[in-house]
Amino acid sequence: MKKVYAPIGFDIGAKTPVEIAVSIIAEIIATQHGKIKQGSIDAWT
Repeated sequence: MKKVYAPIGFDIGAKTPVEIAVSIIAEIIATQHGKIKQGSIDAWT
């Protein structure tokens, strides 16, 4: 891992722990598939 940033997860209005987990996993998957460019996370929030 080269870099860590926070907060993690898409802003989907998650309230419960399960919803928060879904937003985090969604961001991880999007990053793995090249849908998020490094340094451009602000575009998703």
